[in-house]
Amino acid sequence: MSGVVLLPLVLLQAVSGLFLSFEWLLGFHQAAGEVLPEIPPLLHFWDWIAIGVHYGGGRLGGIFHAVIGIGLIWLSISGLWIYLNVRTRKKKT
Repeated sequence: MSGVVLLPLVLLQAVSGLFLSFEWLLGFHQAAGEVLPEIPPLLHFWDWIAIGVHYGGGRLGGIFHAVIGIGLIWLSISGLWIYLNVRTRKKKT
C-alpha cells in the first residue's frame, strides 16, 4: 500500500529525469552560468552538483540515466497493476 502512495512522486521523478536525460543527449541543456551573466557562487555550485549527478558519464551516462528512468516508470506502472489485481482478487473472496 505504501508503494501506491509514493507512486505519483516516483513517476514525477522518473519522467522529469527522463526528459533531462533526453535534453542533454540531444544537446539542448545549458548550465545556469551559460544563461545568466552573473550567478551567485551557491547557485553555480548547485548547478555543478546537479550536472554531475544527472549528466555524469558522458553520452554513455546519459543513455544509462535514460534506461534507468524508463525502468523506473515500468516498475511503477507494473507495481500499480499488480496491486490493483491483488486488491480485485481480495474483494472477490
